[in-house]
Amino acid sequence: MDDQNSFVGLIKVLWKWKAYIILACVIVGIISIIASLSLDNYYRASTIFYPASQENFKPEKVFGEGVDYFYGGRDDLDRMLTVAQSSEVKDYLIESMNLYEHYEIDPDGPLAVLKIRKKLAGLMTISKTKYGAVEIAVEDTDPEVASQIANAARSKTDEIIQRVYKAQLLNTMKTIKQDLSTKEALVRGLEDSVQFLRTKYGIYDAAGQAEVLSTLVLEAKSKLAREKARVTDLEKNTTLSRDTIRILQAGVRGLEKEIESLTSSDESSSFNLGSLNSGREKIASITQRIGIESTQISYQKLKLAQYQVFTDYEAKATFTVEEATVPYQKSRPRRSLMVMGSVLAAFLFSIVAVIIFDRVRTIKWEAA
Repeated sequence: MDDQNSFVGLIKVLWKWKAYIILACVIVGIISIIASLSLDNYYRASTIFYPASQENFKPEKVFGEGVDYFYGGRDDLDRMLTVAQSSEVKDYLIESMNLYEHYEIDPDGPLAVLKIRKKLAGLMTISKTKYGAVEIAVEDTDPEVASQIANAARSKTDEIIQRVYKAQLLNTMKTIKQDLSTKEALVRGLEDSVQFLRTKYGIYDAAGQAEVLSTLVLEAKSKLAREKARVTDLEKNTTLSRDTIRILQAGVRGLEKEIESLTSSDESSSFNLGSLNSGREKIASITQRIGIESTQISYQKLKLAQYQVFTDYEAKATFTVEEATVPYQKSRPRRSLMVMGSVLAAFLFSIVAVIIFDRVRTIKWEAA
């Protein structure tokens, strides 16, 4: 019963002061309407894009085994979010879009850079969507400026990431060029060594010279065998002059010396099988090394050409899903909500105020 009486009493109090409550709500409503109408309209433009996989910038992947993923993973997404939020992107937008003038901030004033960056940060949001994409949203009182800033931020982010990847490619190219220079110098040195050995051992056509020497040795041995047999037969002839025998024996010894010279391993002579074989082995070893190094040089030159293609080609670091278009519907302020919220707050505050005021008056009256 007391609760019912309290509720009825509350209703009576509110009804008693209804005019003041309504007046307070009307006044607050009018003020909130005027205040909301004085606020600028802001338009929100957003662009959505995915990061490209870093594999797209690896020539060995593109020209070799192939790219596994065209779209970037978590690391690529985090890298892109970091770049998009960087000071370089903000400073580029400030300069290219002339935001000092647009936001009416004196560029020569104290803390001008801090103020303009804070202003831009308050109007631009960079976030990851639930589908793993990057969204750059910009609010501005000019819908065209909002879309331009959002698209410019995306393009600049793409440009910076491309620059980073290309810097890595250029560093790799520099290393490849240094390696090429070293290997080419090594090959020139090895070719000089081959030329020196050819001169030293008199080798210009190893196969042909080996064939000639083998033929000469065989012919000499054959002739030696004939001359020995002839001398043996003539030694049995007692009527033949001993001088003739000695001349023939000297010829045999000459043939033996010739064969010994042709088959000698003395490297001081450039025309014998020993010298030829020794020089040929050394030349073959160095020539094999030249072949290995030349193959590596060819591979490095091909790799360098592939890297050059990537430095000349502007591969995109982003895949744009949605470009920022000019918005035609404002994003804020929501004036109806502002007015209704203000009136509701005024209504609740008025109720509390009149209850307190009425209670204070009652206490004072009873006390009197």
